[in-house]
Amino acid sequence: MAARLIAVALRIASAGVAATVLVASAWLMARPQSDQPMLDAFEDVTGFGPAYFLSPTERATYEGAVADAHRFTEEARRLGARASEHAAREGPPLGDDELERIVAYRHSFEEMAQGERFVQRTLRNRVREHERFVVGAPAAMLSLTCLALLGYAPRRRRQMRGDVAARSAAAR
Repeated sequence: MAARLIAVALRIASAGVAATVLVASAWLMARPQSDQPMLDAFEDVTGFGPAYFLSPTERATYEGAVADAHRFTEEARRLGARASEHAAREGPPLGDDELERIVAYRHSFEEMAQGERFVQRTLRNRVREHERFVVGAPAAMLSLTCLALLGYAPRRRRQMRGDVAARSAAAR
């Protein structure tokens, strides 16, 4: 009985995953420019990101944008840490000019990082237009096949059980 409950739970979980993949792939095919959290998660887990669908020039641009966004964000964080560290040391307070300069540099680095993230988003949207057919259609077909097989298997088992019961009754 416990094995049967586990089997039913696994079938329900499998159907849930297949249905989720079906909805996500349909969403990718219908609206490739919109947010695709399932595809983003898949790319993060597998490392199979947008770079595989870009031309060599676009790939270099995308990878440069990733590196630059990280560098600019890190520099902005360092500037903020420098100001808070100076305040924590309780030394002479930073002058207004120095504080304004740090704030201006930090703001500049944050805006440059946003610009690099915009480049990434633009290239990712271009990739999603291509992925809609290369990834979305096969994923939808695979999930439909899984759902069909999951729906078909219980009837087959019941039929086989009935055949076994009929044979055993005929043998008596």
